[in-house]
This record gives sequence, C-alpha cells and structure tokens, in this order.
Amino acid sequence: MKNFYPPSSRILLTLVIVLCSHLVPKAQVLSVGDIAFTGYTSGGAVDSFSFVLLTNIPSGTSINFTDDAWLGAAFSGGEETVTWTSGAAMTAGREITIFGLTAIVAGAPISPGTVTGTPINLTTSGDQVLAYQGSAASPSFISGIHMNVYSTTVLDCDNTTAAAWDPLCIGSGGSFCSKPGILTTGVNALWIGVEGDATSERDNGRFNCTCPLTTAAQIRAAVNNPANWVTDQLTPNESYNPAGCTFFGPPLPLGLLSFTGTSNPDLSVTLQWKMADQQLIQGFIVEKSLDALVYQPLGSFIPASGHGLIYAFTDAQMTPGNNYYRLKILQQSGVIAYSEILVLKNTATELIRFYPNPVTDRLTIQQSGPKPIASAVLLDGQGRTLQKVRLAGLKQVVEMGDYPKGIYILKLEDGKVIKIMKN
Repeated sequence: MKNFYPPSSRILLTLVIVLCSHLVPKAQVLSVGDIAFTGYTSGGAVDSFSFVLLTNIPSGTSINFTDDAWLGAAFSGGEETVTWTSGAAMTAGREITIFGLTAIVAGAPISPGTVTGTPINLTTSGDQVLAYQGSAASPSFISGIHMNVYSTTVLDCDNTTAAAWDPLCIGSGGSFCSKPGILTTGVNALWIGVEGDATSERDNGRFNCTCPLTTAAQIRAAVNNPANWVTDQLTPNESYNPAGCTFFGPPLPLGLLSFTGTSNPDLSVTLQWKMADQQLIQGFIVEKSLDALVYQPLGSFIPASGHGLIYAFTDAQMTPGNNYYRLKILQQSGVIAYSEILVLKNTATELIRFYPNPVTDRLTIQQSGPKPIASAVLLDGQGRTLQKVRLAGLKQVVEMGDYPKGIYILKLEDGKVIKIMKN
C-alpha cells in the first residue's frame, strides 16, 4: 500500500533529508598537483612508495595508485593498482607511505586509513606510479613518478624524455609508460633519468630534504626536481621512504619545536632539540648518515618530565664532506616520526679522525692532509697528563684499555682538543 503524506509533511521530510545529507562527510575531489611523490623502493620483498599531501583532506578521501602503463589514451591493463582511503582528516604536509597493502602516516598518531587492491610491484614491470581519482577507464590524474629510461642505443625508437616519458612506439607493456597529458614533469610529476642513457634508470629513490619547504608551490618545485633526489640501484632499505621532511615548516612532529646543529672548531657537532610537550613521546634516537640514504643511530634518550625542555647531543667527529643528521621520535602510539634533516659540511682540508668514540680499549687516530699533526697529549677529566702520543704516521693506535670509564681529552699540538668517552 502506498503511503500518503500531506504537502506540509512532504516539505518537512524533504528538509530533513537535505539537512542530514549535509551531515555526511564528503570525500574530497583532488586537483592536479595536490600530492607529490617523495620516495619509492623496488626489489625487496614488498615494494613501497611515499607521497606528501599538498592540500587538506577529509576522512574518507580515496586515491588510486597504479604502476600500469599509460599509452596516451588508456591504460595498457594487467598491472597492479591499490586504493588508499584516508582514515582521518589530514592536513597538508602529512606524508604517507604505502607498503604493500599497509599505509603508514608519518608524524601523527592518527588512523592511516586502508589500502585495498593488488600491491604494486615495481620489480618485475611497471617502472612508474600514477596517482588518480575516478575509474581506470576515466582517470583524473593527480601526480606521477616515472623512473624508466629507454634510449635509441638499445631500441630502434625514440629516447625516454622528461617531456613525454616513454615514446608510444616502444610497445604496450607495463614497463612502457607515456606521460598523461594533464601532468607536467617538473611541476606536478617527476621523471628520474638521463635522456639517452638507459643506465640512469634507478630502482630506489627518495626526496632529499635540503630545500626550504614552506608553500605548496615551493614543495612541488623542489620534490619534482630530480636534482633534489638521492637514488641508487642497490638493495632497497626503509630509509628511502618516507622522506621525513618537515613540509610547510612548523609544526614539527608531536611537540618538537626545533632541531638545530652547530659544527665546532674541533670538528665535533653539537645537536640540540627543544620539546613543548613530551607526554606522548617514548624516546628519541639521534641518527647520522654520510650519503643521505642509510642512517645509523648515534645515541638514544628517554624524555624527561616537563615542558619546554632542551636536549643536547655531541657527535665527537665529523667526517669529510656532508654530514646528515636527523632525530627519530618514537611515540607512545607506536608511530615513528622524524625531524627535518640537518646537513653540516666539513670543508677542512686537513682532517683527523678518532675512532671508535666511545672507546673500549684502543683509540685509532687517522690523519689526512699535507701537514699531519706530529704529537698529542692524552689527559684525564681533571686535566692531568696520562701519556704523550707521538703520531709517527698517518695512523696511530693509543692504548686505553687500562684506564677507567669516563671522559678523556686528547689535546693536539695545534691546540685542538677532542673529547673521548671511555666505556
């Protein structure tokens, strides 16, 4: 039997439906350049990639990612596609890593959302990741990254270029991909390679956080410039993504107000960071890298109680060239966040290295440069002389096994002093 509603009831019912429809959060339709890729790995057990949001999104926003080849008007078909759906509202600057069918959000104890579909496999075929909304039959492209390189030296065809990516004359396989016309390399898409050089293809890459990153336009220009990336053809590791940058400047992860580094005359580095709130922090780890790829831990800290606390750590010895430092923040929720990366350059032409530091039994002194230091004095923490060291060559070993644990000073003949920790 049909229900009959008087005109006034129908108006009220319509009004209720309209009002309720406005209470349901709508997923956002993204525009070209609203995300930018920040890293990728291939060749491991599970391939992965990361990207940064360049606009705020509500919960439930979905983005499709595929390594299927775009052939000018349609996908070739047959490659993998995953769909990431945000589990919470996220602000611009948030970096997300897709690891198989798992999403990881850097720097925030919020729901990372869900990943469905078939995990992207960059190892066997499909040397690109395209981000789009809508259907595969009618995609609305947002961004793309391409790391394939073909050249006329290996194929009787055109070269891969930044402007067009792979030429359509190559074929229709998943590894051959032309650039969607709505995307522009260097603006809202990225190609990593050298035109005409097939050996420039790279299986792993990560955006290197060495640029000011305070506006969306600035981030797009920096992230989509291959000169700002570090890449290799080696076995992948987790340091490739996420990039761990502080996009859009403050706020830093969970109460981190600042992270600074200063190089000292004795070639040591003093790192400091200030925390506003630490109740959600489990610990800190200071990490260092010599190539901006692989980071090694230097020291760890348990947060103290209080607000506005300043922590300090000293790296006793810089190495020649660039020294990269970052702060790994372990949160109570299990989420791992990273500070911005500090780059301190050692430009000294005459270098002295002391290792290991802390030392257990033997301290090695290694020199380089045209005028090596000839002698040094080892002092205890009170400034008393323990032994005089004659640096007969470019490498000298100082025996410290009989000394108790503590702080020691190695004073060089040119006046420089080095702090040595004895375990």
